[in-house]
Amino acid sequence: MTTPVYDGAFADSNDIPFAWQEFEPAAAGLYQLAQDVSAARSALTTAQETAARDWTGPYKDQFDAKCETFRASCDNIKSALEGLADGLAGAWVAARGQQGRICAARGFAKRESEENGLNKFGDSLFGDEEPNKPDNPPKPGPDGFKRSGAPPHEDGCDVGGGHDQIDA
Repeated sequence: MTTPVYDGAFADSNDIPFAWQEFEPAAAGLYQLAQDVSAARSALTTAQETAARDWTGPYKDQFDAKCETFRASCDNIKSALEGLADGLAGAWVAARGQQGRICAARGFAKRESEENGLNKFGDSLFGDEEPNKPDNPPKPGPDGFKRSGAPPHEDGCDVGGGHDQIDA
């Protein structure tokens, strides 16, 4: 019999399918691209100020309008890229947290299966002990999206690709 833990995690639950190894470079790359877009926006503003310093007439107005459109597009793209990077970080938090709960369920089930008769009798009188409740890890941020604070792995949990793959 499997023992439920938290948030639908069971000892016989499948591992969470997530691109564990690709998360950090993808999120960091998206964030860096957002910074590059911001730098291009700043460079255009500087170039526009230099080019249009003494310029007057209808072509200057067209130039200014096109530069403003470019700046607005840069702002939108930068926000979208940062949002995507942050969304990837949020997905990693959810996936890693749920995988931690599955690992806790597996470890708990292993400990329960190895209990001696006296402990099993005690469980029948006083109820099963509660498994550890792993919380979600902290959300990685734009400083490289380094993963940290992942829940510890329980003895008895065997993730398909190994725990190194998840936490590397």
